[in-house]
Amino acid sequence: MKNSNESPVYEGKRFSPRTAIRKNCRWCNGDENPANCPVTTCPAYPLRLSQSEPGADTALRTIRAQCLDCAGSAEEVRTCTAYKPFLDNPPCALWPHRMGKRRITEEYREARRAQANKQRREPVTGRLVAPQEPSQE
Repeated sequence: MKNSNESPVYEGKRFSPRTAIRKNCRWCNGDENPANCPVTTCPAYPLRLSQSEPGADTALRTIRAQCLDCAGSAEEVRTCTAYKPFLDNPPCALWPHRMGKRRITEEYREARRAQANKQRREPVTGRLVAPQEPSQE
């Protein structure tokens, strides 16, 4: 896969976990504002708005809980078929994140390495060390 937003199976647009929660909330509310959601027992309720409420789980944990609530069991979540449109419903925006794990791509790894290289410190003194240039071998 060239683009981290591509999936070999998923037929919808891939969103970040927080955006996927908002999309799912809008779909569940019939395209109404998620702020007016009456279902306060929903796992996604604390993250339905742009900012999370105090004490809320992370977006991925919330998506996992929402998927378990929808499907009923971990096995059903694993074999979920909501990756494609069904009748008038679009593919589930939560589907790519349903397992509750971050999808690590090579671009993500390279960005983390570059960030770590910028913030490298001496082991004894703790002072910042100048970034090292990657070797050209």
